[in-house]
Amino acid sequence: KFLDYYTEQDAGLFFGREPEVEAICSQILAHRSFILHGRSGVGKSSIVRAGLMPRLKSEGQLAFVVRSFTEPVHHMVSVLSQVPGIVTTPGGSTLTELIGQFSSLDPGRCIVFFFDQFEEFFSLLGEQERRQFLDVARLLTAAERSPVRLVFALREDLLAEMSQIKTAIPEIFHHEYRLKRLSREQASRAITEPALAVGCRYDQQLVDLLLNDLGDEDGVDPPQLQIVCDNLFDSRDANGALTVETYERLG
Repeated sequence: KFLDYYTEQDAGLFFGREPEVEAICSQILAHRSFILHGRSGVGKSSIVRAGLMPRLKSEGQLAFVVRSFTEPVHHMVSVLSQVPGIVTTPGGSTLTELIGQFSSLDPGRCIVFFFDQFEEFFSLLGEQERRQFLDVARLLTAAERSPVRLVFALREDLLAEMSQIKTAIPEIFHHEYRLKRLSREQASRAITEPALAVGCRYDQQLVDLLLNDLGDEDGVDPPQLQIVCDNLFDSRDANGALTVETYERLG
């Protein structure tokens, strides 16, 4: 993927984050609001799109990514209006009306809204739009037996800004998860498993070399791993082999 994040369509190539996906999904469903945070480049967008969303959908939940931080509420209405079975009124239905309709149609299922790169909320949204969003968030999280789950993914250096959300969601900091760098075992899977899925193979010696060169005692940074593995994949031999010789030749 070089420096692209993994998408929902890449779920079959997304490896190494299985323990986090398991832990985070159970917490999302158990709480009305949840924060996923981590340092820049640790892979928050990738785990949201290629890990958490496919897992939740496989369990029968609805899951959407919201990135429109100029009109977040409008975006939420738009994606929910497209759910099969949902009927919108000619003048346009409100978000709470659509959610109520969904609850009647399919009780027991959750609607999970992922607000990816939520730090943009604080830099791109005007005061009026922020207030509108907070009013909606307050209604959605305060309603008894609400099927809605709000998940905020953002860089950890802006985590303190989430205190602005406390007026709408008082317990906003109660449920959170810090996504860390890949461990050596996770990074090994992220190197080898996608390659195997497309008919390529890493020499184990090269895997060990990559982990030593790119990692330290705290783990491995996903962006560096993706850049190196992307170049190695482009230089694979005719049999799909990825070797130490290729790595050294690329410098």
